[in-house]
Amino acid sequence: MKITLWPKTNHGKTAAMLSIIFIVSILLKMGPGFPLPTFAIAGLGAAGFVVGIIAIIKKDRSIGSFFAILVGLVIIIVFVAVGISAAGLFKDFPVKDSLSQTEAGDTSDKVMNLGQISQSGGWIYYVYDANLYKRKTDWTERTKISDDEFYSIYIFDGWIYYTDSVDVSNLCKMKTDGSGQVKISDDIIRSFVISGDWIFYTTKKSMLEINELKKESKDFSEMGGALYRVKTDGSEKMKLADVDFEFGGLKVLGEWVYYSDIGNLLKIRTDGTEQTLVAEDAGIEYVSGDWLYYLIKSPEKQGLEKITIYRIKADGTEKSVTATLSGVYGYYFDSDWFYYTPGKGLSRIKLDGTGKEKLNDISIWSLMGVSGDWMYIADYGGPMFRVKLDGSVGTRIK
Repeated sequence: MKITLWPKTNHGKTAAMLSIIFIVSILLKMGPGFPLPTFAIAGLGAAGFVVGIIAIIKKDRSIGSFFAILVGLVIIIVFVAVGISAAGLFKDFPVKDSLSQTEAGDTSDKVMNLGQISQSGGWIYYVYDANLYKRKTDWTERTKISDDEFYSIYIFDGWIYYTDSVDVSNLCKMKTDGSGQVKISDDIIRSFVISGDWIFYTTKKSMLEINELKKESKDFSEMGGALYRVKTDGSEKMKLADVDFEFGGLKVLGEWVYYSDIGNLLKIRTDGTEQTLVAEDAGIEYVSGDWLYYLIKSPEKQGLEKITIYRIKADGTEKSVTATLSGVYGYYFDSDWFYYTPGKGLSRIKLDGTGKEKLNDISIWSLMGVSGDWMYIADYGGPMFRVKLDGSVGTRIK
């Protein structure tokens, strides 16, 4: 039978159209605002696969029918791979449902905040499917704290401070048992830090607002936000400074707030006075003693980056390079170490540029953070894992 480009039968035509709609929907899904969920889009492709097989059985020998089957096979392979990853199968470290006391270690007094994962009082708090959960550090006693929507969390003095979405991010807090919920600010939060009784945070425009501004004007200064302070109970809100669209880090050192804006490092007193340029072409990502650390990144091939680690005194003097690393795609600062992923595995180097060493050979799609003896990683498709730095054991975050 002659092979045609477009199917002759109704089954073949339906299969080809479903596959085309699937591809168009996937492309639209890559942009903002497309309402159809991913599983519904995948269902279109899977339906095309089934109907395409029926068309072939009915002797519809067309490229359109074969194409629908090929698209369906790709969908099946991807979902099987994601399912295997999500289940923790075939990982290059053992995945356990619970840990022995030796494996868990004594971390009852440790506090950490990595964005979507925090630790306090012997518990790990984490965001999963936009809800908030906690587990003991031996990975037992999984407890759901709240059904509210969460994006990032930060534990301080017995309270969980959090933003509630990736785009329109209000700032709220609740006690670690989920009670006493309070909205602190309905601004759209970019980042925040807590110092004593004060929260210092920067605002941003939502994607909808940015898109509207892009239509009306090319002036990016209108897309910026502001730096605020507010009491942890939500009172005494005060604007400290305007910040540009390209805002960077934010740290509080004593009576000064340090932040980067348009590639420069600035500081302002916590009462909003004496805004000062500390250094041009500088930033702030980590603080150790009198030193501020920041990175300059430049692209290399295949999505990798060349990273140069700089340090500078808090008064803007003694700027210098401590290390230059190539082929990096993920990194994190912790306890005066710089952790990074140079291809497969995790490596680290001291902030003074010495002590470079490779810690493991684990495949890491995304490095979420490092704290103490543990790293937090995510696979493509979303599964997250908590893994010992030496790769000896890990647990799935779910």
